[in-house]
Amino acid sequence: MKDQEITENREHVVTVLAQVDFRDSKFAEAICWQEERTFNPASVRFEPGFFEKYMKPMSLQDLAARNPHCVSDRCSYETERVLEACSFGPMHLLGATARECGFREAFLTELVRSTHEALIWSQKYMDRLVKRARTKGYRDRELYERLALAWNCGPVALSWNHIPEDRLNEYVVPVLQEYERIGGNFAPLNKAPTI
Repeated sequence: MKDQEITENREHVVTVLAQVDFRDSKFAEAICWQEERTFNPASVRFEPGFFEKYMKPMSLQDLAARNPHCVSDRCSYETERVLEACSFGPMHLLGATARECGFREAFLTELVRSTHEALIWSQKYMDRLVKRARTKGYRDRELYERLALAWNCGPVALSWNHIPEDRLNEYVVPVLQEYERIGGNFAPLNKAPTI
């Protein structure tokens, strides 16, 4: 992919982040940068470790509860199992996470139908993470560290006593460095949302 195309993709994603009113669009942009350096809004990535650990052993009954279209034969159980183990869009939202946040389309590939769709569902998940992290007492820069870690490792990471060194160096630090480079200030997510 050429630099000009990457620049255009990034500008498009930043514009959409502003439209969906992310509470900290710079932090979302930094996660996009870490997850999908080309900012490709139609990006899809299979996560084999997640598939083996969580999706492969999931019962058909549990899959049907997550996606009722499996029962109607609109989406096969095996397709759902694989798609829940894929991440979608510029923030690479995991399909299973989208289902847990209420995404009900028959196929998770609908997440990349538009950049807007992928980022709205990413925002819903980020809002959940922020709420959990704030109830655990995380504030300021530590809040952002934990949110980056949870985006990469799942919400269970909010309960870990420390950040594993490999996750810190390979994911959390690069996200926060990019966040600061593009003008992030560790403040927006520390404020309670306004209604």
